[in-house]
Amino acid sequence: MGNIEKLIYSGLCPCKNLEYWSATICGLQHLRGLSLDGSIPEDLWQLESLEKLSLNMVEIRHLPDSICMLKHLKSLEISNCLLIEQLPEEICRLECLEELYLCSCTSLRDIPNSICKMKWLKYLRVVGCDKVEKLPEKLGCLKYLEKLELGRCKSLQGIPNSICEMKCLKRLDLSSCDQVENLPEEIGCLECLKELNIFSEGISRLRLPQSIFQLKGLRITGSREQLQSYGFTSFTESYPGSLNFYAVEL
Repeated sequence: MGNIEKLIYSGLCPCKNLEYWSATICGLQHLRGLSLDGSIPEDLWQLESLEKLSLNMVEIRHLPDSICMLKHLKSLEISNCLLIEQLPEEICRLECLEELYLCSCTSLRDIPNSICKMKWLKYLRVVGCDKVEKLPEKLGCLKYLEKLELGRCKSLQGIPNSICEMKCLKRLDLSSCDQVENLPEEIGCLECLKELNIFSEGISRLRLPQSIFQLKGLRITGSREQLQSYGFTSFTESYPGSLNFYAVEL
């Protein structure tokens, strides 16, 4: 394993006693993609060329600080890591990061304010993170963010007004964020916004600000009942064959 210089992608099954493998993989200087299930090598910082890192079902409460030293990392995915309670505050040191995915991390409580310093971030996906109640107030500092997906964040209380500064934002997904009642009043400033998903399985309390109707070409996805409550009378099935997903285009 140590002689492999150009391994592009490696996956590891959820095994507990592979210390030798973990020590060896950190010597792969040309490794660009790595998917780990079950354990994380302590010396990840040695993977200087790593661009994509995927962690799935890792049984730890905190990510090792060495992750923040992967200066060429462009994509970080953390999925089904049920015990992780927080991300490193130093995660902003991932200066090249373009994609951050946090999926079904059910113990995660908040998103560190430092991510607002990740100036090249284009895609932020926080999905199925039940305990996340709020987002950083200065999230709008992510000037190049194109997609903000927050689906199934059941405890999320609101969206910071600063997102109205995201002039590149194209997609905003708030599906099944049932505690969110208001969108920023100035959301109509998001001239690039083309997709807004507000689908709710129950009674939605979300209010659409008047400025949103300035966004010509915006596609709003929700349930039939939701769209009717906003006064829309003409809409189409958003996903043909799916249950109660409809869309309207402004």
